[in-house]
Amino acid sequence: MKNEFDPQAHAIYVHFRDGVVNDTVQASKDVYVDVDAEGAPLGLEILFASRVLDVENAGRVSVSVESPVLLGNT
Repeated sequence: MKNEFDPQAHAIYVHFRDGVVNDTVQASKDVYVDVDAEGAPLGLEILFASRVLDVENAGRVSVSVESPVLLGNT
């Protein structure tokens, strides 16, 4: 897993795995998930991340994602 922080946008992108992005799903306010054609998460973007995360330690962020929630199958 690879994390990238954009200090100008105050956004962090957590890259889960390689693949072709088929869609971007809004998971919650300021949180977006890139998914492939099967709906599997490829990456997660958190906007305004510096408001909710310690971006100095962005490499230590833990994320747990369940695909059914992202796909609206709750």
